[in-house]
Formats: sequence, C-alpha cells, structure tokens
Amino acid sequence: MSCLGGGEGFASRSLSPRPHYPSMPRYPKRKPTAAREEESGEEDLEATSKSVAEEKRVALFSVVGMTCAACAGSVEKAIKRLPGIHDAAVDVLNDRAQVIFYPTFVSEYTIRETIEDVGFEVALIKVEMKEKSALTHGLHINGTASSSRNIEYVLQAIPSVQKTSVALATKEAEDFHDPRFVSANQLNEEVEDAGCGSMFVTTGDDMNRIELKVDGTFSISLVTSSLQSLPGVDAVDIDPALHRITISYKPDQTGPRNFIEMIESIGSGHLKASIYPEVRRKELHRHDEIKQYYRSFLWSLVFTIPVFLTSMVFTYIPIFKQVLDERLVNKLSIGELLRWILSTPVQFIIGRRFYVGSYKALRHGSANMDVLIALGTNAAYFYSLYSVLRAASSATFIATDFF
Repeated sequence: MSCLGGGEGFASRSLSPRPHYPSMPRYPKRKPTAAREEESGEEDLEATSKSVAEEKRVALFSVVGMTCAACAGSVEKAIKRLPGIHDAAVDVLNDRAQVIFYPTFVSEYTIRETIEDVGFEVALIKVEMKEKSALTHGLHINGTASSSRNIEYVLQAIPSVQKTSVALATKEAEDFHDPRFVSANQLNEEVEDAGCGSMFVTTGDDMNRIELKVDGTFSISLVTSSLQSLPGVDAVDIDPALHRITISYKPDQTGPRNFIEMIESIGSGHLKASIYPEVRRKELHRHDEIKQYYRSFLWSLVFTIPVFLTSMVFTYIPIFKQVLDERLVNKLSIGELLRWILSTPVQFIIGRRFYVGSYKALRHGSANMDVLIALGTNAAYFYSLYSVLRAASSATFIATDFF
C-alpha cells in the first residue's frame, strides 16, 4: 500500500471504507454489591454463561453460489461478525453453512439476510434447539404457493413461537413453540387466516410413537403384556382387524428394533412384524386435494373449450361465423353473449378459492399468487362485461371481449 504514495494513512483515506459489522456481544453480568464484589464476580459470570449456553441453537443453511474458498471465507466472516454468534463453519463443496448462535441476540432471519447481503442465495434447512419446552408442530399447506415469508411472519408474530420453517416446495411448515402458551389448533387457525388453508400433521409427541404390522395369529393380551414389560414403553394399542400395533415409547430407552424382536420371539418364528405401511394423513389429504383440483380442471374444460372454439376456431368457418355474428340486441351478438354465459361459472364458482385466498392475504397486508390471479382474470372479465353491456345498449358500439 505504501507504493501508492501515502502509506497506510493514505490508503485508508483513498480506498472505500470496509463495511462495519457489530462486534461480539458482551453478555450482561449481574451487578455485585461493594461488599460481595470480589466473592460473587466469578459466580455471576459462571451463572450467566450457563444460562446463555442453555439457549444456544444450531442452524444449518443451504448457500448457493459459492465457487471457491474465498467465497466461503467471506460468508463465514460476515456471519461471525454478527452479535450473538458462537461459531460458524462454511462447507463450499456441499453448499452448507452451520451456525451456532444465541437466539437472544440474533435470529435465523438475520443470519439469512446477512448471507444474502454478501451476494449468495440462502435457505434455512433445519434448526436444532436446546429448549426442552419446545414442541414440534407440523402443518400441510393447501392452495397456491403463497409467500413463505408471509407465513413465517404470521407464525413468528406469536410470542411463544420460537422458530418457524416453511417449505412451499413440499407444502409443509414446521414450527417450534411452547405448548403452555399456544396450542397447535391456534397455530393452524393463524395460517388459515393468513390466506393458506392448512391441516394439522404432527406434534413432537408423534416422534415417540410407532405403528407396527403383524402377520400371523397372535394373542392380544400376550403381545400387550410382553411389549409393556420392555423399559421405556408407555402405552400399547392393538387393532386386531388391521393387525396393527401402536406403541408409545421413550426413544432414549428403547426403539422399533426391540419391539419387532419381542413380537417375533412371542410367536416362535410364526409371527412377522414390520413398520406399518400406512399412508399418512397428510398424504391422504394431498390425494384428496389432487382429486379436487382434477375435478375443478375438468369442469373448467367443460366451459372453457366452447369459449375457445367460439372465439378462435368457429370464426374462421363461414357457417358458424354467420350464426355467432347474428345480432340480438343492438350490436350484441350471439357469440359474445354465449362466451359471457360460459365464462361466468369459471370466474366466480370454480375460481372462488382464488378470491378467498386473496381476501385473507390482503386482510393481513400481504399479496400472494391468489391476488395476482384474481387481478388478472377480473381485469379481463369485467372489461369484457363492460363491452358486452355497452354493445347491448348502443347501436354503433362494436364490442371486443376477452372472455
């Protein structure tokens, strides 16, 4: 730098200043009294460090766009300069960034914005939490692809929600909340009010429950008593009609392998146990949703195909064109009236869910894909309606519809 002619001082004045990042926070220590200052100083520091460590979280991000070690270094340096960051490691080969942080001082959203400011695309993959009171709540989101940030903002606005992760590619949302202050049903209602239909999928309790399928004849009482004798088994429920056994257990004491071995040992080789191949409720709901969309698509075709034929095909066939151009009232033709009648059910009945989604989204001050669809289709529909009504009331106006 000295070759520029001014040494370090000249360089610092000539080059653009480096961006300023806040330094690591100094965690607050309790003020000791004058009498106990020397005795309690170390105890306060230890207690503060312990309380901060209990709130530590580990977040894993997917960072797209890194091509070399310099890119990884810039991302890692930007993250570590945030307040509340305990450690950060960036893997340029796998496009991953793991961050250990204190949620009291910094959030996952802030970390994500920081990586984006460096110039890379980033997405939160998962968060490991240390809070024992946190409960996992899974949601399956229906409808069109709404903005993930809108759903995250709605859930994170609830005070007891500690973390929210939305993956619209799979139409799933997961949050960590304190069940003492908010229930899963309340979270479900908040998502629905935000403009996205949703259904409850799982809670943290479901992680300690498994369903097994048993092939063969067995004694219900014998299987129940044998499974309950295993350490860590809380409850056993058997459905003999489906040959299904539902077991609630403590995962730190036992697991599915022990259950299968116990059941097969009861039958002396005549029983075969495996994880029950049941379609989960969210998969069933997704199947019903697909069927509903398919039915709506078919009904749309029933009305849309005649509209397409009358406006794009039959106008080039003389015999059909003569019929469609026949005037009914003033300049209103049969073709225009027919297209209006056929388009109305598609716009307001089959497309009703777009209006509902738009209303819920706008009520919360956000705009999603439903709003975009409603604006575009309404602009075309109501302009065409104006043209039809104007043609019916005028002897000189020639309508141009976009039904």
